[in-house]
Amino acid sequence: VENKLTPEILRPEIDLTKYEVIYVASPNWCETFAPAMRTFLESIDIKGKKIVPIISHRRTGEGHIAQDIQEILKDNTVTKPLVFKKREMDESILLDFVQKISE
Repeated sequence: VENKLTPEILRPEIDLTKYEVIYVASPNWCETFAPAMRTFLESIDIKGKKIVPIISHRRTGEGHIAQDIQEILKDNTVTKPLVFKKREMDESILLDFVQKISE
């Protein structure tokens, strides 16, 4: 993680330019996102999007994931992340968060 590894991943066949809001989810790995997420973020070419991080963790919180995403996706706006601990997420929390992001 500290070496900013970018493992090989299968590229999703989706045109992200069609969307205004893009949700990206990752567990907190040593205060940043998982290496596969770095590979994905560095492989996409988008501009002017709202990027919404969703972060799960055991006890370390959000770390600097939102800032790390902003560093890679400079021409986009990264929102405040939805952060949840282990299995504490439920549907009402998620729906409330999505409602606030949509405003």
